[in-house]
Amino acid sequence: MEDNLRNALAEISSGKPVVLVDDSSVEKTVVLVAAADKISSESTNFLIAEGRGHIYAPCSDARIRELNLAPMVEKRSPTSLALTVSVESRTGVSTGISAADRAQTLKVLATTQDGPRELISPGHIFPIIARAGGVLMRHHWVEGAVDLTILSSCSPVAVVALCLSENGRPLSLREANDLARRFDLIVVTTSEIVRERMNSEPIISKVAETLLPVAGIGTFRAHCFRSLLDGAEHLALTTGEFTDQRSDEPVLVRVQSENPLADLLAVPQRQPFFGALKKIYSANKGVFIYVRHPRQGLLAATLTDMKREIAGKTLATPPGDTIIREYGTGSQIVRSFGINRVRLLTNSAKDRSALTPFQLEIVEEVPFAV
Repeated sequence: MEDNLRNALAEISSGKPVVLVDDSSVEKTVVLVAAADKISSESTNFLIAEGRGHIYAPCSDARIRELNLAPMVEKRSPTSLALTVSVESRTGVSTGISAADRAQTLKVLATTQDGPRELISPGHIFPIIARAGGVLMRHHWVEGAVDLTILSSCSPVAVVALCLSENGRPLSLREANDLARRFDLIVVTTSEIVRERMNSEPIISKVAETLLPVAGIGTFRAHCFRSLLDGAEHLALTTGEFTDQRSDEPVLVRVQSENPLADLLAVPQRQPFFGALKKIYSANKGVFIYVRHPRQGLLAATLTDMKREIAGKTLATPPGDTIIREYGTGSQIVRSFGINRVRLLTNSAKDRSALTPFQLEIVEEVPFAV
């Protein structure tokens, strides 16, 4: 574990907040994070005064089920926070808005064994449901905050204050570092949490392997990997010899995410498999990874993206869960073949900075004919 993350976990375990920077997006959201079961009225007041933004309580999905908290709305947009009904401690509070009252509610939220009896709604604390699997399922400050509490051996309930500057705009990275220096706080990023969990926790398991002839190209070795987080099964096609021993030899790699409509019909907006497979086969050594999606709504999202592309509109930046699924899952599969350095097979000029937490060095980007 990196020293900075280890020190941040020690601070959280002792009841002190840390500065968490969500570096998964351009905005770089900055939040203050503390553990709810270690919270005090003084630390709650600090989060309110120095964070200046709203106070939330990200919780693991398992904890939300234990507390029997209902979602705030039946349907929400995919990018909105998964808020539950707001809550208040049934006892030990007055109006519920003071720092002491909110600290009491947060402690109950983190420690009660009987949520329906000890919590009432509505209230002044807003729990958020974090994805099962944490940052390994979605690279976001909500999951990052909960993972910090779990890695600190605390209850899986965090206290988060979104950070605003004195003029009310989101805090910049420079201002986040200034805040940390003023109050002797540790700054940690969501990428550091992703990197630690990717290195210490397997998220895929190989479940099948066989030789697979591909018409017009040649015979590959097919490997089926199953996600330990969501059960999705992913395909890797390899040519050449691999071992699980770490090697610095650059290897040609293509990671392609599932797109049912385009993959079946080979529509113009989609790079078909065969150009990439031919390139890998001709190199005598390489890996083609097909990352599948277990969720509903994939076909509708595909059509929406195609409509935007046909209209000449810029596609949205892939959300954190897509980055983890494609890069996180793909990187663990790649590393299972002993690969450290990658010649990335791509015709895209995308920014590759999202790959940074996954500890694969891209030494070259190689175009291919479709």
